[in-house]
Amino acid sequence: MYSIRVIRLNVEQVYIENHNAQESLFCLLENSKCNNTWIIGIHGLFQDKCESWFLLSKLARMARELDVSVCRFDFRGSGDSTGDLMDLSLRDFFEDGALIINYVSENYKPSKIILLGVGFGCLVATKLAIDAGINDIILINPTFEPVFDYELGLTESARFMLEQTGTLDLNRNAIVEEWLEKLHYSGSLYWNVLGSQISKRLLQEIKHANLRDYFLTSEVCNWLVVLSVVNEQAIQTVSELVKRSKNGRLCCIDSDPLFTHPKAQSEVVLKVREWLDVCP
Repeated sequence: MYSIRVIRLNVEQVYIENHNAQESLFCLLENSKCNNTWIIGIHGLFQDKCESWFLLSKLARMARELDVSVCRFDFRGSGDSTGDLMDLSLRDFFEDGALIINYVSENYKPSKIILLGVGFGCLVATKLAIDAGINDIILINPTFEPVFDYELGLTESARFMLEQTGTLDLNRNAIVEEWLEKLHYSGSLYWNVLGSQISKRLLQEIKHANLRDYFLTSEVCNWLVVLSVVNEQAIQTVSELVKRSKNGRLCCIDSDPLFTHPKAQSEVVLKVREWLDVCP
C-alpha cells in the first residue's frame, strides 16, 4: 500500500507503508519503456549511504539506455523514510527489502529482478535473493566476514595503515567486540557510529550475520561482485566462490574501498553494464 505517489517523466516517487501502516519507506522508481527487467538497488549505511545513492543514480542512467528499470529506496530510519535507526533490528532491514520487491513485482510484473547491493546492502541483497528465489545479484564492495563493512568506520591505526600501505589487514570483529565491551561498561543500549545512534542489539546481530554463509546457501544463478583491490580478504573469498559457480564473475578496481572517487564509480558502472550485456 502507498500513501503518497508522484509520477513525473517515468519517475515515480512513492512512500510505501509497512505492514502496520505506522512507518513508510521512500522509494524512487525509474521505469524504462520496457518493464521486463528491474534492478533494485540496496544502499549501505552511514557515510556509505550517500556514496551508494550517487553510484545508484549513475547506474540508473546507464540502465535506462539498456531499457532496464531501476528502483532505489531508503531503509527505515534513513534518508526520507520514516522510523528511528535506534529501534531497528537486522530483520527490519530484510523486511524493508522484501516490501520493495513485492511492490515492484505486483505493480510492474517484471520477468526478471536483479538485486544490487552496496556495502551493507550486499548482506541484505543476498538474504533477500535466498528468500525470494531471485536468480541475479550484483554485490559492490561486500564484506564476507561476520562483521560490519568499511562504512561503519575504521580505527585510527587502521586508517593510518590504509593510507601508508594501501592495504587493510584488520580484524574488524575485534573492533565490534571493543564497541560492545564499552557499551557493557557504560550501561548504554546505543553506540554512536559516525553521528548515528545504533542499538546494541543491531551491533550483535550484524556481528554474527555472515554474508559468506548466505552466499554459499543461496541458489543464485548469475552474480557479479565488484571489489576494490584493497579488499584483499574479500577478493580471496570471492575467488573461491567463482570456482564453484558457472555464472559468477569477480571484477577488481584500483580504487579506495568505498569507490568514492567519480572515476572509480564510472568503472563500476562500466563493469555492471558489461555484465548486464551478457547476463542471460
